[in-house]
Amino acid sequence: AETFDIADEYLFCDDLLVAPFYDFENDTREIYLPEGEWVDYFTGEKVQSGHFTYTSENIPVFRKIV
Repeated sequence: AETFDIADEYLFCDDLLVAPFYDFENDTREIYLPEGEWVDYFTGEKVQSGHFTYTSENIPVFRKIV
């Protein structure tokens, strides 16, 4: 139910989530990561599941820790 209305994030297999920026007038966007522990693909920083705001410094790509 949490992801039903999210049309601009993509989950590849079970462990790679991409949330590209489509609104180039804003440098932040809201992201939802499903339950579990995630790592920012580019920085290696651990990120917990849930809703948060992300800045456009990198393309938002996250890998799930399994």
